[in-house]
Amino acid sequence: SVVVQASTSSDDLRLGSLLAYERSTRDQGCSAAGGCHVQVFCKPPERFGIGNCELCLEDTYKSFANSNRGWVSCPTNSGTEGKRACESVTDCTCNPGYEGELVAEDSICTACAPGQYKDQTGPGPCTQCPQHSDTGGSVGSTQLEHCTCIPGYTGLVTVAPFCTACPADTFKQFSGSFACEACVDHSTTLGETAQPQRGDCLCIEGYEGLLNDPTVAGCTPCPADSFKDTISGMPCTQCTNHSGTASALGSTNIAECL
Repeated sequence: SVVVQASTSSDDLRLGSLLAYERSTRDQGCSAAGGCHVQVFCKPPERFGIGNCELCLEDTYKSFANSNRGWVSCPTNSGTEGKRACESVTDCTCNPGYEGELVAEDSICTACAPGQYKDQTGPGPCTQCPQHSDTGGSVGSTQLEHCTCIPGYTGLVTVAPFCTACPADTFKQFSGSFACEACVDHSTTLGETAQPQRGDCLCIEGYEGLLNDPTVAGCTPCPADSFKDTISGMPCTQCTNHSGTASALGSTNIAECL
């Protein structure tokens, strides 16, 4: 057989990978009836292509350790950032949204966990979303904008003052930049801020309504002959026997039952 040496150095030949192919024509001084068996030596990170050694494609590498296998793809969710002629898995880096140190062929890139993001290619770790924000359960987030204010907080993660607590007597049920909603009339959060549910608004004295029930429109006055002396989701209490509120609505004390 005829040896076609793609590299001129004897060290290149010793360290290079041996690749074989069959030629059906008589060339390179070979006169065998069936053609020639040509052995080609390519120095990593090259491999034998169509008649010559070729550089590795993007997102692949070829090292001396795997020289007999040709090009090897970078681990899933990683790449070479457009570079060619990569000689080791360490030339591969995790894509945005993924983290990991690629130091061996079995190294992996792991998706950023919920509440984290990574906006650059590279070995660095994922970054935690700003305080009072998350990614809504999504994994592999690739930019800060994927973080949104959690329920009970409003604003944008990219604009100061960022995610701020909903004021007293307001609430916000969903993640996002939505504004906080005011409690329904005749209800209050008792001074508490950052409330995430409509049901955190409680009907005041003289009014009833279970506001965590979406079918309940709001707080309604206690019917005649009943009262409510607490701020709560509890219903109004009926006056005792043989007493009433003289048809008055919204009574706040048992003393109004006469």
